[in-house]
Amino acid sequence: MADQRGTAPAIVGFVDLARNESDPAKRDEYLSLAAASGEHLLAIINDILDFSKAEAGELALETIDFDLHHKVSDTMRMVNQ
Repeated sequence: MADQRGTAPAIVGFVDLARNESDPAKRDEYLSLAAASGEHLLAIINDILDFSKAEAGELALETIDFDLHHKVSDTMRMVNQ
């Protein structure tokens, strides 16, 4: 639950920074971080829904390929802002 409370304000914060930024490169970076934070929040919500499915006995597991380096890099960009 703490992740949700941290991710939603990050999205709002990055959008606010983008609104007030005159440098197009920085504005694009803030919007990129807001989008990444939104994707992170969506993943958290999906995880919560999966827990609900698991409790109801309706969870089906799946294998998903992902780029660990890319995920870590995105996370580090968000943390360093």
